[in-house]
Amino acid sequence: MKKCLAVLLLALLIGGITTAETISVPQDKSEISAAIFEAQDGDTILISPGHYIENIVIENKRISLLSYFVFDQSFETMSQTIIDGSSPIDPEQASAITVIGEQSEGVVISGLTIFGGVGTFMGNRYAGGGVLIDNQASPVIKYNIITTNTATCGGGIAVYNSSPIIEKNLIIGNMSANGGGIDLEAASAFISDNMIVSNSASATGGAVRAIGSPGSVFTDNIILWNQGEDVGGIFCDDPNTLIQYNSFWDNSGGDIGDTGSAIGDTTCCFNFNGIPCDSFFNIFRDPMVSDLDGFNYTVLCSSSVIDAGSGTNPDPEYGSSHTDIGPLETLYLVGDYTNDDIIDIDDVVRLIEYVYLNGPAPCPLNAGDWNCDGKTNLIDISRFVNYIFKGGPEQCSN
Repeated sequence: MKKCLAVLLLALLIGGITTAETISVPQDKSEISAAIFEAQDGDTILISPGHYIENIVIENKRISLLSYFVFDQSFETMSQTIIDGSSPIDPEQASAITVIGEQSEGVVISGLTIFGGVGTFMGNRYAGGGVLIDNQASPVIKYNIITTNTATCGGGIAVYNSSPIIEKNLIIGNMSANGGGIDLEAASAFISDNMIVSNSASATGGAVRAIGSPGSVFTDNIILWNQGEDVGGIFCDDPNTLIQYNSFWDNSGGDIGDTGSAIGDTTCCFNFNGIPCDSFFNIFRDPMVSDLDGFNYTVLCSSSVIDAGSGTNPDPEYGSSHTDIGPLETLYLVGDYTNDDIIDIDDVVRLIEYVYLNGPAPCPLNAGDWNCDGKTNLIDISRFVNYIFKGGPEQCSN
């Protein structure tokens, strides 16, 4: 059963089941670059854990570059499958990974640690230390650790004249002059559910700089502890760039800049959890990340990012009706106040104590929100009791 699920996951990730070939590294080819050279459109390059000192270029090929993370979903596998761009053959082609050309649509890069790149020379700058995406490319960059890369622009990722999907990555500890984590120019990028942490820019945009990219979307990202001389969080020069449902915290030089007055104005609104937010549901509170050792992380059950995302939870019984901000989803059983995986009278008693007697709050708070309306109150007690004693509607039912 596990094998079947793994095969299905791989098929979904690369866009469907095909008759294309899989080239294994190092079993079939000792180097990733050699595998890319041999690969045809639709092929998958499957990389075993290891430290690969290479600067990889994917140009006008529709291929997938995957680690065994697609099978085991293990953060350890991701962290142990390393592409190290620190020793380029050509010092002007020193991005760890480059994806270029409009025929690169359908490229998937997933399950890797991308490390040590210093960017590709582009006339007056080195761009894209970790990943450079250029010339109308539209890859999917998903579930990667992008760390300790440097460049003039886009220490972690640079996107120029391209339309990638960048989601569920940990982008941490990259450096540049502009766009420490991500740099966009003339881009239409969809950037979601990432954790962008501790990147730095000596000039603009510690986490992100977006120039002339009105078609880009930033949604559901945790943007934390970044540093910039001019804006540590997101610097964006076009008000039509959509910045929504993000969590900003402790970015030196400011969380946002040049984005228009509505972004960051939390005097107007509240989100699903009752937290002050701007009109685009961005919040400005500590996300309570509990662990970044080894690039792994979790958030505390009282974190403000839980249930604060833009998506609708497909299984609200386990985690309210809203998704979380960030790459991970905090799963909890709605109604299980005591966290023992059983819904019973003990949970009802604890909920009554919280609502009427100032007892301890459920953790996360929405664990007591039986009807999933973002409030924990008398209505939840009534429906909870109806469910326990009379077989009434289940959690999050109308």
